[in-house]
Amino acid sequence: MKRILSSMFLAALMLALATGAHAASFTLTPGATAGSPAAGTIPGGGSNDFLAPNAGAIFTLTNIGGYYGSTVNYNVLGIGASVTFEFFGGEAGFHDQFFYDSGSGYAQVPGFDHTGSPTKLIAPSLTSPLATQTYSLAAGTGVLKFEFIVDNLSGPLAGPINGSNPLNTPGLPPNFFVACGTNPNDPNGGLTASAPAATPAACGGQLYVFLDDNGANNDDNHDDMMVRITLNDGRIPPPPVPEPTSFALLGSGLIGLGIVARKVRK
Repeated sequence: MKRILSSMFLAALMLALATGAHAASFTLTPGATAGSPAAGTIPGGGSNDFLAPNAGAIFTLTNIGGYYGSTVNYNVLGIGASVTFEFFGGEAGFHDQFFYDSGSGYAQVPGFDHTGSPTKLIAPSLTSPLATQTYSLAAGTGVLKFEFIVDNLSGPLAGPINGSNPLNTPGLPPNFFVACGTNPNDPNGGLTASAPAATPAACGGQLYVFLDDNGANNDDNHDDMMVRITLNDGRIPPPPVPEPTSFALLGSGLIGLGIVARKVRK
């Protein structure tokens, strides 16, 4: 009987740990300038081609809340962890590209290229990206190694590198804006039009990155390129979250065993 009870308590403990297991998540920390990351919103008013009321916009929102100047860090668990990038186009006169270092140095992510001709290139919806690429990711934490390249330049004007992303301030080079996705099944990705109250400790397992390839100068609306980044912590498919009824049944079983054990001792 003691062995049975021990087994049941062990099962209960494992079930509880499974529900509290840490899922893959992003964390935002300061970028290249003091005061970052700074909560704010993308300049709206119809100037961002991803936002309503622009023709072909993929968001019904007229603005998006998020963070300027942040560094994107990742936290994944388990063998088989991965990161997926999805390219949704952009509106720019420059030639903008997206690069990622998967362990062998920075290389352009295939298909993540906006030549500036046509100036406006926007995906039909959040469920239909223009290009998608997935890379394996070692379990653990670290800075996600991505960067933007503008007009094949090098040096400070090349484009923002994650880890040294500046704030959106006049006189500073190109930068990117990060919005935390909270619901990938929502038509707006779980994004909101309001600025977050504070910098989050974690940003969930999905976020949206918006490039401003000319800094806080003309055309300051962060729609020059948009990339969605999603983490998977290696549990494919993720273990189902036990329903409340599962806990109720388990609890009832433990109570019943306890009663039987008391009767046996008597």
